[in-house]
Amino acid sequence: MVNSADKRPSYFIGSKYDQITLLRSDLAMPILEISVVPVGSSTPSFSSNVSQAVNIIKQKGLNYQVTPTATVIEGNIDELMDVAKQIHQNEIATGTQRVVTNITIDDRIDKSMTLANQVEAVEQDTH
Repeated sequence: MVNSADKRPSYFIGSKYDQITLLRSDLAMPILEISVVPVGSSTPSFSSNVSQAVNIIKQKGLNYQVTPTATVIEGNIDELMDVAKQIHQNEIATGTQRVVTNITIDDRIDKSMTLANQVEAVEQDTH
């Protein structure tokens, strides 16, 4: 939700009466890591599931990075929650009887954070 008076996002803690408005840098962007495990599928391979997830992310126009165990996506919090829901529900829609979805959100509001600069920071520390 955005505070219409100053265009800052508003977050609710508990109820709408406990509203906290946080100042965000214009460049600050949450990063979501998602891992979807279809339980009881006919194959031990997840590559087709990951491809379907990537297609959903691409349709949304979001920046992403596939890793060996998860997919990392950057966007605003509403976009991230929506794409995570779509990825999860796509597994059920394609016939999976049980799906375990793990999500981690890294939301830094004090400075710019992107997939690229997170990777660069680690690479600089290891050289």
